[in-house]
Amino acid sequence: MLSLQPTVPKHSYSKYIKYIPVLFSLVLVVSLLFVVEQVKQSQQLESKAAVQDEASTYVVFDDVLTPGWEDWSWGGVSDFSFVDQGNRMIAFSPSPTSQGGALNLHSNKALDIVEFSALSFRLKATSNQLPVDVIVYDTKGNDVIVRLSATTQKNPTTMWKEYSIRLSDLMIENKPISELAGIMYRVEQNSKDQQQLFVDDVQFAAPSY
Repeated sequence: MLSLQPTVPKHSYSKYIKYIPVLFSLVLVVSLLFVVEQVKQSQQLESKAAVQDEASTYVVFDDVLTPGWEDWSWGGVSDFSFVDQGNRMIAFSPSPTSQGGALNLHSNKALDIVEFSALSFRLKATSNQLPVDVIVYDTKGNDVIVRLSATTQKNPTTMWKEYSIRLSDLMIENKPISELAGIMYRVEQNSKDQQQLFVDDVQFAAPSY
């Protein structure tokens, strides 16, 4: 008696083996394209963030004085290349024969600072017994004076203090300054105390939302 068994067709897969390297290459190419696209998107986000951060501040001095600004200091000598502990800053030394002077940073054109929220800078002085005034003035000759305590440290020659003055506190005739002409750091001195001033990182910051 004959036994009927199903016949299993014989398939040959050898003809497909030659396509394996091609498929592997395609997978590799797709993976590389995906990685490249991810890196590109990441760089675009970083670039966008950098632009937003740059737009959020207006720098007046950071190692160098921003083009469009000039040194209008009076009553002393200013040095815009003074280096302390590897950092470049502004050093201002009133004349020994004067009762004071001012480091005056003047803009060649009117600067609209309404969109900003604060004036920030770093400052130290060689004497904490003498007053330091920050004077912000506009193109019409109006000004606002803010008196600072240069430092409360006993050794101000080695200590810096960071300041942030809200522009809402710098109002002229109850209006925000719209045509800024300059920033002045005025120092006083007497026969007993000789004052020297150091200023760095002067900038206007935009409000954070």
